[in-house]
Amino acid sequence: MSSISRLRSIKSYIALPVLVICLLIGFTTTTNAQEYNNPVMQAARDAGLVTDIGISKTIGDTTVTLAWAYADTQNLEVGYRLKTQDNKPDQLLSPYNSPNLSDDTGAMFSYSSSRSNKEQQPDELTVIVSYYAQAVRPIKGTDNFDILNDYFASPPDKINLTFSLTLGDLLPSQGGVLLPKGSPKPADYIDPVGPFNFDFTVPLYPAIIVKQAQTIQVKGLSMTLQQVIVTPTKTTAQICFKLPDSQDWIPEGTVTLGDNVGYFAGGSPVDGKVAPAKGINRCSALAFSVFHDTKPTTLNVNIDHIATSLGEGPDDWNKIKAELAKRNIKIEVVSVPHALSVNVLSVPEGVDYDQAVIEAREALGNWLQGPWTFKVDLP
Repeated sequence: MSSISRLRSIKSYIALPVLVICLLIGFTTTTNAQEYNNPVMQAARDAGLVTDIGISKTIGDTTVTLAWAYADTQNLEVGYRLKTQDNKPDQLLSPYNSPNLSDDTGAMFSYSSSRSNKEQQPDELTVIVSYYAQAVRPIKGTDNFDILNDYFASPPDKINLTFSLTLGDLLPSQGGVLLPKGSPKPADYIDPVGPFNFDFTVPLYPAIIVKQAQTIQVKGLSMTLQQVIVTPTKTTAQICFKLPDSQDWIPEGTVTLGDNVGYFAGGSPVDGKVAPAKGINRCSALAFSVFHDTKPTTLNVNIDHIATSLGEGPDDWNKIKAELAKRNIKIEVVSVPHALSVNVLSVPEGVDYDQAVIEAREALGNWLQGPWTFKVDLP
């Protein structure tokens, strides 16, 4: 996302809670026949780290082929192809149906996201599913689960997995809203097809963990990089700093690994249960999608700024509007139910709008510009 679009939108923070189990799938269908629209996974494929599987199973007129899989201690991904005789495979992808990935002990990995590409053949769809490295294991004889945040504390060289997929609608809904139990099924309801179960084994790529505390002070705020965790497809940096006031400040930045530039994949407070207060030490785990070929290189972690989240309503942007007016910048804040639009009306010649917004937010006390830049030599 460009700095312009980032600043003009309502800033949000992607929090990864301790237990991440999601039943809502955000599928994105494109006409791109390339299997990987993710440069990080494409790099992993080019480096020979992705395992081809090629197991197919057919139920009725629907065939699912588990094409490939990948696993490291921070990220697990599988790719499958869906083929139907009616040339409408995308209709089988329900927003209330997330496929399960589990190990041979029954521990289930937490679903992250799915993305899909339409193949050149109209009856075929390629779907890529991502999972967090966190797992949960059912407690025998109960409805409860053990949360396995340290599942990969002692990682094996290989991992035995089961991918289980049921297509169609598991829960009747209308316009994306679940219908009460016993309600008539909508006209577009598609009966479930499956499950399609696949057992397979893939290599598990371990993490490089560097615990090398570095502290940098900018504008009176000291920030410490406590450690980095690096796998071939993801880098996680743990950043700590004392909150300057009682607001919930969030760091945002980028990483580079050699020549590879990463993009922000999500963050979570390490001390999520601690209420924000001035002087409280706030530690955040910031995850970035970036490829690492496991060879020695230099990792740069750049925290561009810390900021507080803008509210969903127009109040915060109206305050920014007033600050911008002092610089002869005019914007329009349009608020409608469930949406907010910020339109730039006029900017004086020679004035950088993005920088002006940053300065306005700093004046309002909800943005502190860095950067804090850390360098780590990976073995």
